[in-house]
Amino acid sequence: MKIAISNKVMDKMFEYAAWANHHFGTEIAGWGHFSEENGIYKLAPLPKQTVKGAEVDSFPTEITNDVNYDISDMTVQWHSHVEMGVNPSYTDKQFIKDALEIMPYLISIIVNVKGEYSAEINIIESSGVRFDEPLSSKVELVKYYSNQKISDEVKQQ
Repeated sequence: MKIAISNKVMDKMFEYAAWANHHFGTEIAGWGHFSEENGIYKLAPLPKQTVKGAEVDSFPTEITNDVNYDISDMTVQWHSHVEMGVNPSYTDKQFIKDALEIMPYLISIIVNVKGEYSAEINIIESSGVRFDEPLSSKVELVKYYSNQKISDEVKQQ
């Protein structure tokens, strides 16, 4: 399965991972927004987080409590594994299971400072039907670009 992602969003996840590694030698995590029309098109504001060892707690309480912030399509959870591989850990799988208690699906992305990523989608409910077990699929993220100035320059030259 392929999911479109803004190059700016993808680059920002990797940059957050690099700076978290640089400053603290730790993971970092956040949330993003997905729509059928735009794919993964923006990141939510970076939430405050607590890091312990190779785990990060970044539940976006301040975002979900902000009545002026639209969380209706905030269905992407991303985090880094610093310099480790990008396969989901037991903790990652448990997080997905817990998240599916309150949302119909979750797109999970893991990045590292080597420029690698893994992504999957887990669906527990679709078209009003709730499944006994989540449907899970690996995802290929396909970058798209939306810089009109560069587009115009390319057409002109």
